Amino acid sequence: MSIKGRDILMIDDDPSITALVGKVLENVGLLFRIATGLEQAFYSLRVQIPHLIILDLMLGNEESGLTFLERRRLDPQLNAIPVIILSAVKEKKVVNRALSYEGVDYLLKPLNAKLLLQRVRKNLLGVAAKRVVFADEDRPAVLAQIDGQVESINEVSCTVLAGMKMQVDAPVKIKSSFFENFFGDNVQFITMGQSEFVEDGQFRARILFRGITEEQARKIRLAKWKK
Repeated sequence: MSIKGRDILMIDDDPSITALVGKVLENVGLLFRIATGLEQAFYSLRVQIPHLIILDLMLGNEESGLTFLERRRLDPQLNAIPVIILSAVKEKKVVNRALSYEGVDYLLKPLNAKLLLQRVRKNLLGVAAKRVVFADEDRPAVLAQIDGQVESINEVSCTVLAGMKMQVDAPVKIKSSFFENFFGDNVQFITMGQSEFVEDGQFRARILFRGITEEQARKIRLAKWKK
C-alpha cells in the first residue's frame, strides 16, 4: 500500500531539523507542513487533520510536547492521529510518560532518516490496516507484524525487545521455531502492561503465557535457552 500523498504535520521550532525531515518525507511523495509552537499546531489541526504528527518534546517559549499530548488526549478526533516523537530527550521517566499516551511512537535525535521512514510507514499503514476483533477480548485492534528478539523466558512469561510499542493487554501471535517446540494451540500470548522504552527506538514488552500446561512449563524449565 502506497503512502504517497499522505499529510504529515511536524511540530518543532528548530528550522534545521524541520528542513531535514521535510526533505526526507517529500522525497517519498509525502505532503509536509510545519508548526513551530502549540497554538500554531492546533490552528493547523483545525484547518486540516493530518495522517500523522511528528512532535518534538522541547519547543520554544518553554512549551512542551507533553502538553500537546495531554490536549490531544481530550479530543477523540486528534487522539486518533498517530504521533511520532522525534526528540533529544533521553530521560526514561519522560520517555515512558510520553509513550503512555495512545498511538505514540518515539525516536531519538539526531535524525536517522532510514529509521524515521520505517516508523512513518509503520504508523501510516498501521492506521489503514484491517481491523479485527479478537474473540477473547471483544475489542478492535490493529493487526501488525513486528520483528523482535526474545530476551528472557520462564514458565509463565517472556520479555521481548522490538522496534515498536505493543498495545497494552492485547493478544499477540508469536511465530518462532523455538516457541513451536514448546507451545501448542492451547496457549495464548498476552502483552502485560506498558512497553518500556529502552534505547535507539527499541521497546521492551512482557508477554504472558495463558493456558500453558504443566508439561509445557516443565519443558521450558529444562530447556537450555540463550539470547
